[in-house]
Amino acid sequence: KDTGRMKDEDVVVILIDPDMLFLRPITSDYSVDRDIVLGRLPAEDAKKGNQYRKVEKGKPFGQTYGFGNQWRKNVDISIIVGDDSPAIKAKDEFARLHYPVGPPYLAVASDMHTIAVGWTDFVPKVHQQYPNLLAEMFGYCLSAAHNELPHQRLDSLMVSAVDMNGGEGWELVDSIPDDEVCGFAAHPDHNKYAVPNVVHFCQRYGTGPYFFAKRRVPHDIFTCESPLMVPPPPDSALKYDFRVNPDGTHQSFTAVRRKREAFAACAVIHATNEAASYFKRHHCSDDANWDARLSGNDKGMTQAEVDAEQEELKQRNLLKSETR
Repeated sequence: KDTGRMKDEDVVVILIDPDMLFLRPITSDYSVDRDIVLGRLPAEDAKKGNQYRKVEKGKPFGQTYGFGNQWRKNVDISIIVGDDSPAIKAKDEFARLHYPVGPPYLAVASDMHTIAVGWTDFVPKVHQQYPNLLAEMFGYCLSAAHNELPHQRLDSLMVSAVDMNGGEGWELVDSIPDDEVCGFAAHPDHNKYAVPNVVHFCQRYGTGPYFFAKRRVPHDIFTCESPLMVPPPPDSALKYDFRVNPDGTHQSFTAVRRKREAFAACAVIHATNEAASYFKRHHCSDDANWDARLSGNDKGMTQAEVDAEQEELKQRNLLKSETR
């Protein structure tokens, strides 16, 4: 019977984006230093206990995103929440340290419900003033601040933008040996090398001629007739210090970036093949196409897809502007 009450207010709710690939489980306990990269806090705040390790009532977590206080600089939030809102009264430094988060989000059910109610109310109003990709994320930040639910930021829940200098879990990836990084990304083992929780594949990735961009994956890849993607060699981070872009140009990389590009490309290409292979094994006859010949640049894009990709890349670049 629906009583209108939560069955378990303390169960942890985790929200992720659909373009996120799991490398290891997301949990509610981040007590082990080896496993994580915490969002930075001033030493004084850390001493006061403003840095916590477990998701509990009043202690939500979120992945660090680099937009700093843009959620309240780019929007007149007083129109949305009123002049007396805690979101208005929060000091800039406190707001910057605790609210610029994005998926994965983690909170107990009661806190997540509180945030969600404000989130759904605020997002349309934010979008009226700021009709861009980040409007829904700004709405989440605004609801969390309005409801006085400061987040513990975790850098290591995600890797996404290979050129980030902080704010994501790349320092874990950077520690993996060059000759292993691609093969390891395809078959991650957190017990061997610590890895981030997810790859947020909203960027372009490539290692040599092996390329991945989500909008360039053929729409029919999960069919019996479609070939698979060509997997990069396990040591591709050693072999290639460049990637071949869709227009045929070679983009050269530093030693750090070539490893990160290889990690992301190898992880997502392998996962795409795994998903396509699962479909073929369960839904196709003996004549299923098992050829691996898709390069990642096979699918032509409509102008609408090109425009959407460019806008997403533009908005994602804003996330890098104020990291930490």
